[in-house]
Amino acid sequence: MKCSVLPGLPRPNAIVFAVSNAKPEIHAQWTHLFGSSVEANINGGWVQSFGTRSGIVASVTGDGTIVPTIGNQGWFEYGGRLGFRITKGWVTDLFLNGTAGPQPVGNTLHGGVGLRIAY
Repeated sequence: MKCSVLPGLPRPNAIVFAVSNAKPEIHAQWTHLFGSSVEANINGGWVQSFGTRSGIVASVTGDGTIVPTIGNQGWFEYGGRLGFRITKGWVTDLFLNGTAGPQPVGNTLHGGVGLRIAY
């Protein structure tokens, strides 16, 4: 796929998207129910990528083609969740998930709330 990038620049620019890599992963998790209404979960894992490319190839008139190189990488993924059983089949969650590793994966942390409904 090609698209124009920053069309207001005095030189035409193009960007191409393509991704090709293998990512084997190993993950583990532990979940425990405290009483009858509070669930706790922790999880973690290791991801290894091989021959990773960013997927971006920039072609700038007058400068040529720019292709970032990333190579092989490994990083940790981790998270935790607290779930509160509202009624039978309804659980609200608070969670945090993150990564730890080299760029471009980097060190990240995000959280949120969720609602699980099961019948």
